[in-house]
Amino acid sequence: MLSEFFRSFRKNLFKDILLMIMILIGSVMTIILCSYYFDMNEQNDINSENIENGTWYSAGFENFDDGDLYNSLSSIKGCKDILSFFEKMAFYENHPMFFADTQQSMFAFSDEMKLLFRENDFNKFLTEDHTSAFSGVINDELQTLIDLKSVHVDYNAYRLFGFKTVKGEGITEDNTILNSLRDDVPVVLGNAYENIINIGDRFHLSVAERVYPCKVVGILEENTYCPEDGQTNAGQINIDTYIVFPYGIRFRDVDGSLDDIEKYAFWDILAMSNSPNVLVDDSKNDFIDLVQGYNEIADEFSFPVMMIQGTSLGLNLLRSESKESVQIMLLVTIALVCFTIYSLFAAVYDKVQSNKKVYGIYLVNGCSIKMIVASYIMEITIIVIPSILAGNYIFDPYKLNYMVGNITPIKAMAYCIAVLNIIIVSAFAIYVIGKVDTEKLIREE
Repeated sequence: MLSEFFRSFRKNLFKDILLMIMILIGSVMTIILCSYYFDMNEQNDINSENIENGTWYSAGFENFDDGDLYNSLSSIKGCKDILSFFEKMAFYENHPMFFADTQQSMFAFSDEMKLLFRENDFNKFLTEDHTSAFSGVINDELQTLIDLKSVHVDYNAYRLFGFKTVKGEGITEDNTILNSLRDDVPVVLGNAYENIINIGDRFHLSVAERVYPCKVVGILEENTYCPEDGQTNAGQINIDTYIVFPYGIRFRDVDGSLDDIEKYAFWDILAMSNSPNVLVDDSKNDFIDLVQGYNEIADEFSFPVMMIQGTSLGLNLLRSESKESVQIMLLVTIALVCFTIYSLFAAVYDKVQSNKKVYGIYLVNGCSIKMIVASYIMEITIIVIPSILAGNYIFDPYKLNYMVGNITPIKAMAYCIAVLNIIIVSAFAIYVIGKVDTEKLIREE
């Protein structure tokens, strides 16, 4: 049996190698395109939250390079591009985003807050990192600062998390659209601030040496809770001692100095790089359209592409391809797979026909048909196994920068394709060899 396997494999070495390559290419393209057209990803608990209009999925920049965006902060045009890029991404038609970054901190000027707090103590509002006032440089000047606990959310997240105020209007779609770059940013305070700071009070908050003028527009209800890490199904934290500072700030007029616009462009970069979530309905076509739409927006501004973590491998790999190109790939893949299967069947049939006399000799010498068939199964397996190994290497999640959990069904499909190839072609070999007239062969010999 082994001698027949090695004899046959050496004799058909070139054809077998060609079949290995064809099976590999056909399998890889089949998996990618099936993943593109069908939902083959495993949904993670962290990136899905079902609501009436669809599901919120986590998103993020693919292969994020700080330089691609932060270099744009050095010019007014670059900052305007970031603001436009953010608006197109965050308010994409039928696919709004929400941005949430909780348990953060923002610096406030100690003297300014003392005037607002009067005789009240602000220690309970401070972060664990800075439990008292400290010195820091803001705008090239040494300042006495305090570090206040804060939550960063946009209007969609504010609404989704169910925040409600006992005073003031809170964060709204209207008040996060400012008339100019010099307008006050609306902030909402946790309930512990009630009777200390009033609606309409103004103060300044700072992040990364950038100072934002703020105006209090609301006081939250007592015992308001927020998802601990910004995800909709994570643990909850009480934010009574927090300041809610909004992401998603837009402007009717963006004319101003570089200092005026740069801090808001920087704020948009933070929003996009810190756990954005996008709303997608349950249609696979909706995913396809959105992924391609994000790619077009990124190309327009030459910025990184936003990746939806709930999408399948095919959408990630083919995100820059048009629907027409993918359809052409599908047709070519179908043709290649059909030709590969035909070639496997033809090779088995041709081998049986050309080795009839050899089989006659084996049979005369007491070899059974099962042993002859076993050599075929071994050869078919040797042809297919390299495809499995190569596919295993190609679909390594760490090489694809792809979530490990989502790769399981992709690799499972690769194994299924390989096993099906072995079973189907082996069954055909058994059928063809079983049809050989062994008695006639023995008489001829």
